[in-house]
Amino acid sequence: MRFLYPPILLACLLIGLGAGLSGCSASGTSPSRSPVAPAPSLSKQARATHAYLRYLQQSGSQALQALNTAIELDPAPELYLEKIRYLWRRKDYAQAAETAREGLRRTPDHPGLTLALIRTLWTQDSDSQAADLVERLLQEHPKDWSLRSHLANYLLQQGQPSRALDVLHSIPDQARTANMHYLLAQAHESLDNREQTITHLERATELNPSFRKAWAELGYQYELSRDLVAAQQAYTTLLDLGEDSSKILLRLVEIHLKLNDPNQAVNLLLNRSRSGQTLLPGVGLFVHNGFYSQAASVLEQAPPEAGSSPRGLLYKAVLALELDNAPDQALHFLGNIPAASDIYPRALALRAQLLWEQGSTQAALELTKQGQKEYPDLAVFYSLHARILREQNQLTQARETLVRGLRAIPDDPELLFQLGVVDYELDEIPKAMAHMEAIISQDPEHAQALNFLGYTLVEQGQSLDRARILIEKALALDSENGYYLDSLAWYQYTVGQNEKAWESIQNAVALVADDPVIWEHYADIARAVHELKQARRGYRKALALNPEHPQRLRNKLQAVDKHNDPETQ
Repeated sequence: MRFLYPPILLACLLIGLGAGLSGCSASGTSPSRSPVAPAPSLSKQARATHAYLRYLQQSGSQALQALNTAIELDPAPELYLEKIRYLWRRKDYAQAAETAREGLRRTPDHPGLTLALIRTLWTQDSDSQAADLVERLLQEHPKDWSLRSHLANYLLQQGQPSRALDVLHSIPDQARTANMHYLLAQAHESLDNREQTITHLERATELNPSFRKAWAELGYQYELSRDLVAAQQAYTTLLDLGEDSSKILLRLVEIHLKLNDPNQAVNLLLNRSRSGQTLLPGVGLFVHNGFYSQAASVLEQAPPEAGSSPRGLLYKAVLALELDNAPDQALHFLGNIPAASDIYPRALALRAQLLWEQGSTQAALELTKQGQKEYPDLAVFYSLHARILREQNQLTQARETLVRGLRAIPDDPELLFQLGVVDYELDEIPKAMAHMEAIISQDPEHAQALNFLGYTLVEQGQSLDRARILIEKALALDSENGYYLDSLAWYQYTVGQNEKAWESIQNAVALVADDPVIWEHYADIARAVHELKQARRGYRKALALNPEHPQRLRNKLQAVDKHNDPETQ
């Protein structure tokens, strides 16, 4: 600030040396002889400097008192701004506003003080006063582009992107800096205008190729627009600029995986980092995306302590299952995860799942009971317990488990969905449908609930137009789901669109070949389009898959055979 003096000169002033400065040596020490005459009084500016230094060294009320003294001696706008910042830190916005007004009385129309007052008024919810000041500031400084940039930034912070755009658009394009384009991008992003957001971020990085925040945001926007190649380039540039961020590196790894380039993802991860804190989350990305051999390769390169950590043991268990089909080895890794770890609940649930799949049903149930007791707010333990009971045809007990889970975790979609399935199996169809309606009201894109409700409406012969909409929405969310295609086929068959149904059901069995209900649908639709050979095939396939109603299938097969089709001879 303009009132500060060089350190040696300031020291001489503050210790009260004589009128000549020769008493200060080059090192700032005083001479050995006493001054001949008493020191003159310090100037106001020197005393202001002294008070400001005391403010920097103190805290609380003493600091504020020292700063007030400095302002009294030298009422510079910079000192008022410092006091305003001090009051903001203490959340004393009323006093900050009064300080800004006092500063403006002494230095009218000072842009910095006016901006500070505008920000303070917004904080106090005095929007109309702040808006008036904004207009005045723009009129008084029509070509101060930097001021407009600061003002737009404040407007964005106050959640006024449209107003910020108005201010930024008043700046000529040739005068816009990289930061101004970044602010324009922020404003457009707040208004969900992704195309303009990307355009201004690209311009910001053109003007300032080292603008890391702009590159990071640009990569994210490219991802949202599903331009993964451009996102990859943006994140790579950011890393090349020296950005030491594991989050950016992992985002880039995941993009390579989405582009089905796992080996490049491995090379990138291992070349950029050898830290277990980065490599382990990287292993998780490979596992999540189904690239198990690459996950194992990265895990082998991780430090030993990473592999023996709870998360490392969990990944080893998953890889033992997926690569080696070794459930016993997986159970060994899971059993070594300590109960104090935040990974332990996942390990406990996976152990229960594995024991169930191995036929150790009672041991699996004991672990799910343990999970419900120790982690009552985790749905997985109620869900898994109910699924095991359903397999044993203990539907009432399964329902009790799910109801208990929903008391602990109200409206949990997984528990609601399973409760709907159990109620359906208990022939409580209206209850089952009500559970699905509750899920959809929470999450209109819950594909399983959409399909379940749509298919059930078809079965009940109710609201068939709505049933079609629900099923088609489920398929839009997961177009390769054989069960959803079966629902569509059954709707089409029900409304007499047999040719369309035949096409849909063929696609369904190509995706799900082990469901007796889908094969029965296949055969019924084949009969409707006079494909008797395929109808026989469908009924026989369904009978081979342990169906719930085998006699019904035998009757249908006999009805087809009565046609004396030559191919049955």
